[in-house]
Amino acid sequence: MQRNVVLSSYTTFGFGGACKYFFLITNCSDVEDALKIAHKENLPFYVLGGGSSTIVSDQGFSGVILKMANSSFSSKDRGEYVEYLVGAGVSLNDLVLETVDKGLFGLECLTGIPGEVGGGVVQNAGAYGQELKDTVSEVTVYDIKTGKENCLSNSDCGFGYRTSVFKKHQDKIILNVKFKFKKEGVPNIDYQDLNNYFESAVKLTVKDISNAVYAIRKSKSMLYDIEDVDSVGVGSFFTNPVISKNHFRKICDARGLGDIPFWEVSTDTVKLSAGWLIEQAGFSKGYTYKNAGLSSKNALAIVNKNCTCATEVMEFSQMIVGAVQEKFGIVITPEPEFLGF
Repeated sequence: MQRNVVLSSYTTFGFGGACKYFFLITNCSDVEDALKIAHKENLPFYVLGGGSSTIVSDQGFSGVILKMANSSFSSKDRGEYVEYLVGAGVSLNDLVLETVDKGLFGLECLTGIPGEVGGGVVQNAGAYGQELKDTVSEVTVYDIKTGKENCLSNSDCGFGYRTSVFKKHQDKIILNVKFKFKKEGVPNIDYQDLNNYFESAVKLTVKDISNAVYAIRKSKSMLYDIEDVDSVGVGSFFTNPVISKNHFRKICDARGLGDIPFWEVSTDTVKLSAGWLIEQAGFSKGYTYKNAGLSSKNALAIVNKNCTCATEVMEFSQMIVGAVQEKFGIVITPEPEFLGF
């Protein structure tokens, strides 16, 4: 246990005040120690992974931080697939590159996504048509209600678009995640960026897809690099909104917009591009608000241009949400969590 740890160095945005207590978590015993303090002093607690989906307020967090540090990593060949058991504190990109190097299918499109495995599962991280839910088979958790370790199947996890049961109900702390990766598969390049990257889908390997995703993300400054101002943030700041087809038709009819990019999600719903909506609402790439702003390469990414103040990012995100709602009647939702606000 540590006291008054400044959290700015534990987030990709690079700002935020101190927490009251800070625990490194590697097992159930560590979780119990942290929660005892939280219960004894009637304090809130927060599970922190790689800090790539958390914005900490300038005043900090008057509570207990559980920083995941379980970096266990093992694999077993099960015949048709390879099984990995991975600690919640393992870098998600390290897992992606490990499986890609072994020629395994399932995470190649997530190349370059920051953060850790536990946080990725909470968010059901995904990109270019792949999501973690597609390869997760089991999740080992510490159940706060029972005070015991428990194992959840994929169907128990309540996975959805950038969400899960762990995000909706924070009574289970992820310790380990079990994955199943296929040895054989067909690369998916349905997303336009990937489709444009390749002249042909013939004989593509997972390494080809991974390299392409890396190149595309780099061209958009979506690879976290402290030297690249366009990448200092949390990557995509807003989720792409899913709306009913009826709502979508009304927007098109009312505004005479026939070129709104969309993807069909179901027979009744479509997913729209949050980046496109943001630009149409008046926030072009590179737009600056005080010391925060949008990436010059991607309107979906709020970045830290010269910012030591979390409040400026909060204000700017609220401006964008309000403008999109006023223009389209659509509420776009921030991906990161706001801690201590």
